[in-house]
Amino acid sequence: LAILRYFGKKAKLYPTDDIEALAVDEIMDLGQDILTKTPQDPDPETKIKKRQEYAAGKMKSMFALLNQRLEEAGSGWCCGSDPTIADLVIYYILTMLRSGNFDHVDKNYADEWPKIAELEKKLPEHPVLKAYAASKA
Repeated sequence: LAILRYFGKKAKLYPTDDIEALAVDEIMDLGQDILTKTPQDPDPETKIKKRQEYAAGKMKSMFALLNQRLEEAGSGWCCGSDPTIADLVIYYILTMLRSGNFDHVDKNYADEWPKIAELEKKLPEHPVLKAYAASKA
């Protein structure tokens, strides 16, 4: 996250306003928690059970909070009127879910939260991200 903040500042995707930066940090920390608190287990059946419980409990509460923050922002972005590295963190998690790289959690998991689903559609359409994607094609 420190490296992401560093490059976010360089790319002007991290706010200079302290309160907005705090909001970005909160979203990034929530994203980090979603990933790092995901249960692991060497036994495949136990791992499946733990992941399903996590998705129905703690992960669900974190997604609900992310959705709430998006609602509060009112812009379709996590914090402020432009995309930030917080939006990129959430998009990365959604990409993991959709691609099946988040074992034993439904690929459509995020569809339950409308603001998160909107962000997932909106972010790739932003001119900066469209230009970046075009440069990699």
